[in-house]
Amino acid sequence: MNKPKYSIIIPVNNVINYLPSTIESIISQNYSDYELVISDDSSTDGTSDYISSLKHPNIKVFHTQNRLTVAEHFDLALSYATGEWRIFVGGDDGLQPYFFKLADRLTEIAIKKNIRAIASRRAYFFWNGCQSDYGDVAVSYSATVKYQVKSSKKEMYRCLYSKNDYFNLPQMYTTSLFHSSLIDKVRRMQNGKFLTYGISDANMAAISVTMEKKYLYSELPLGWVGTSPKVLTRSKDFIESIKLHYLCGNYRLGFASMYFLGALLTIETSNKKLKNKLSNPKKMEKIISSVYKNLDINSFKTSDTYKYFLEVLKINEIDLSKIIKKTAFIKNAEGINKLFYQIMIFPWRCIRYMLRRMPLTEKYFKEFNLYLLWVNSADITMQKASEMVLELMKPNLNFKDL
Repeated sequence: MNKPKYSIIIPVNNVINYLPSTIESIISQNYSDYELVISDDSSTDGTSDYISSLKHPNIKVFHTQNRLTVAEHFDLALSYATGEWRIFVGGDDGLQPYFFKLADRLTEIAIKKNIRAIASRRAYFFWNGCQSDYGDVAVSYSATVKYQVKSSKKEMYRCLYSKNDYFNLPQMYTTSLFHSSLIDKVRRMQNGKFLTYGISDANMAAISVTMEKKYLYSELPLGWVGTSPKVLTRSKDFIESIKLHYLCGNYRLGFASMYFLGALLTIETSNKKLKNKLSNPKKMEKIISSVYKNLDINSFKTSDTYKYFLEVLKINEIDLSKIIKKTAFIKNAEGINKLFYQIMIFPWRCIRYMLRRMPLTEKYFKEFNLYLLWVNSADITMQKASEMVLELMKPNLNFKDL
């Protein structure tokens, strides 16, 4: 039996209010060379019965025997996959309506360039009920028909220094694909396990940048990153179950760069030289200062997370005065760099301005945007948002210009 080209893996727990939309975003597409692996981890809200009732030739359903951690469940669900290229999708996420057409083009390019990790821009769907944390936005979609080949090492440090988020790295989750050979190699290095760190997306991002010298980045989103009220009300037990590397402190600190650093310091795909470099006090000082410079210090000092910040400093034997001094240095250096950058980039901005207005080249610079608010779109669903994206992207759906 031939293995499918794609494995789409959905590990779920109590997502009955969102999962039907997630599944519909996949099986509604006119494409057959894929398997949809759905693994339920002891749901109690009807999710388990719902997926058991699904009848579709591409769907495979599994149920865990006992309650697992998120990382354990992801690892187990991945073990059921057989496809050449694999992607996790959350139970409140979705795939873009052109996913398979775009993925076919991107994987073709990746194979030619000997690349095994693909990432893309993130498009967001905020489920109703998230307004208290994310405002009134319902849909946020932005795309350009182009791709880049990026340096893994360079982007790794950009994420550690808070110049980018690790969510934008290849992390095999909703907006990213990994080749099966990369997954198999990681398993061999880690005694059969793929995920060994409590924060799965940070774990997979760390794998991509330590295993691969370069990756493909699409300016066209592959999926919908869904945010639901369920995510905003994570239980105390869930939070307590996530353990970071000891140098990175408590999960409640909420620094994405520290989550990513913890993954790099934990996983076996990071070599000893890199781990020693990243755990060096001077390097830790720079990483922490890079987060600190972006904070509203007055409100941060009165927040619940400030004590976890002080704990991290104590663990790493770093004085707060050093962080303050380093922060000032970084801000000054960035100000100077920004000035030089503006001077250097000005000629290119002039050229870009002209190219955007020339008939033969304007398509390479065109931005496609969809932004909806709940107050104006009270009946919006993920399916309706996908239909609007299809209409928006209609002239460019063969992706021949990539």
